[in-house]
Amino acid sequence: MNRLLLVAVLLTILVAPGACAKQQPQEATTQVGALAELHTGLERADRVSIYFVKMTDEPNFTVPEFIKQAGVSVVRRCGANCANKMRAVLEHFRAAEPVKCRAGDQNVVILVDKLPPLIYSRGGHFIEFRNKCYFNQKSINDLLETRDFIFL
Repeated sequence: MNRLLLVAVLLTILVAPGACAKQQPQEATTQVGALAELHTGLERADRVSIYFVKMTDEPNFTVPEFIKQAGVSVVRRCGANCANKMRAVLEHFRAAEPVKCRAGDQNVVILVDKLPPLIYSRGGHFIEFRNKCYFNQKSINDLLETRDFIFL
């Protein structure tokens, strides 16, 4: 009996780490986790789609509705690693503070392959990712609407 228990314990120790390594990464639940997920997703992406809506009212669109309403859309091809070209977006997210989510008034959506959308609202100051929200004093529009960001 003791020998069987010893074998079971050894198998648990030896097999469990391999089984854990094959699991899919869990959804980001903290800002640090979300930033890591965004960075990894951008490293694996070769393009990013950015959609802009300018409206005077406070629209509350789903992402597909937002894309249909977009007055400007940009597909930014960035080679084998979009994290380099999107560094300013990552820094903007890192500098943001967690806040309570507020629906509506979206103005920018960024789509990266295999990631949930990055949704900006209220003049580009509020960020939503995985149903968690953040606020940055600086607007994402100031970063995205520059000639250098779009053309270089």
